[in-house]
Amino acid sequence: MHCQCEKKTIEERFKKATEAEEIGDDAKEELEASNKQAEKFNDEIKSAYAARKDQVRLISLNTDGSQESILESLAGYFQAKIILVNTSHRERPPFTQVMNLAVKYNMLQVSAHDVIQMNIMNETAAGKELLATRKAKKLVGEERKGHRFHPQHYDQSKVFSVLQQHIAEKRTNQQFILMQAFGQTDQLKEEDDKLALRFMDELF
Repeated sequence: MHCQCEKKTIEERFKKATEAEEIGDDAKEELEASNKQAEKFNDEIKSAYAARKDQVRLISLNTDGSQESILESLAGYFQAKIILVNTSHRERPPFTQVMNLAVKYNMLQVSAHDVIQMNIMNETAAGKELLATRKAKKLVGEERKGHRFHPQHYDQSKVFSVLQQHIAEKRTNQQFILMQAFGQTDQLKEEDDKLALRFMDELF
């Protein structure tokens, strides 16, 4: 990440940091030399990773704004956007179609069902915590193989934590995540169970 801002902003911040009313000639020269060194270093970084643009993302961040706006910009760069994929029987896209989208647009594909199954079958600490919260719910199409690992059967906060951990381990430079089998009320048969999941509408 290359951070940059206007010369006026640099000088104002320097005066605030040093509690000075004016910037002396020596300080100005030091700031100028530091800026040139930073630009040179940035050019070297760009040159070194030019052939790996599909693996590395070079970010140029303007820091002229307030701390709040800068943090917001950083969040926009580093926090991935989650796209919930409909996995209902009638409307779900073919699995290969989801995979193709993930590959074409460099998205991370995550199946909540698969992540839960992996953790429980491998008896991880997270899997044991999930299993302790399991409360079977009536689902549409319960005859499907492996439905016992469906996210709806487990405490949603635990499921969310497991998914966060999985994403942190698997995500590299993807800006979007295709999330399957998570937070869908249409897969629940009971109205009370559907209402209990309403908070998911505000989560993303």
